[in-house]
Amino acid sequence: MLDNQLIESGTEYTQAVLSDLASNSLVLVTQVFSASVFDQLLDYCQKYNKWIAEKNPYAYDGGQAIQNRFKSQWEYDSIIEVTHNILENCTPELERIFAKPLEFKGLVLWKDTLGFQFDKHTDNPVFNASLQVYLQNLPHIVTQFEYNEQLVTPDPAPNCGYIADNTLSIPHWMPESVPDNFERYSLHATWA
Repeated sequence: MLDNQLIESGTEYTQAVLSDLASNSLVLVTQVFSASVFDQLLDYCQKYNKWIAEKNPYAYDGGQAIQNRFKSQWEYDSIIEVTHNILENCTPELERIFAKPLEFKGLVLWKDTLGFQFDKHTDNPVFNASLQVYLQNLPHIVTQFEYNEQLVTPDPAPNCGYIADNTLSIPHWMPESVPDNFERYSLHATWA
């Protein structure tokens, strides 16, 4: 059964985090989720065994697999559904940050394995905004952005990440690949 109390407390916590952020097109975030939500997300990733290959949304052949990146599937009455509700409830805060109307489209959990890395690119502007929160990470595995002629690097620590306006085509990349004997977990959410 869905934990409505966790949704309520998790929403209040994340709304408070987002309410302290200034309006901008690229916002670095820390301690995005309450400890209860974060712990359950990480535990879910570590026990989950239904990972499927992530597809490249830019591929002309309808979706070529991205090497060494896997994603979760939707699961009712799980921490995925709880977190979906929390982020959907936080949409007004993101509308304030980006000064435009947004519609929450959903989230996915990512598992990146040995050798995963991506070159400089911009995200699909079909999605107006995206959020990535690291759930399990190493200090040197981070997305870097080229923004306002500066290099911007989010905190790579767990429960930290960024929110970006995808319509501005902000270039970003991962300068180092995932090393051997490590699985990097993150949450990625989108708004249209």
